[in-house]
Amino acid sequence: MIRSLAGFTIGAMLSILPHTQAVAPTTTAPTPQVQPVAIVAPATMQAWTRVMECETGNWHYPGPYYQGGLGITPWNWVKFGGTEFAPTAYQATPAEQVFIAERIQGGNPVPDQAGQCRNW
Repeated sequence: MIRSLAGFTIGAMLSILPHTQAVAPTTTAPTPQVQPVAIVAPATMQAWTRVMECETGNWHYPGPYYQGGLGITPWNWVKFGGTEFAPTAYQATPAEQVFIAERIQGGNPVPDQAGQCRNW
C-alpha cells in the first residue's frame, strides 16, 4: 500500500516508518604510529663521538649544508632514511645520527680519528 506523504509533519512521517532499535556507531581506535628506535652499542657511540668532535663539535649543529654532529648533508639524510627519525640530522638524537651514518658507511668501519681530525 502506498501512502501520500503530502501534508504530514516530520513526526507523522517518522511514525509510519518501521521502528528499529538504534545501534551505537562503531568506532575503532586509531592505530598507534610506531617510531623507529636507533640502538647503537656504547663502544660504537664512543667512536662516532670522536668523529663528531672533529666534524662539528655539536650533535645539533644546524649548518646550511653539513648538519648534525657528523656533518650529514640534507640529501644524504633523506637518501639513507634519516627522515624515519627527524626531518633533519641536527634535529635527530646522536644515536639516530650514528644509525644513519652507519647506513652511509655501508658496513665499513667507523672512521678512526685516532686523535686527529680528518675527513671521513
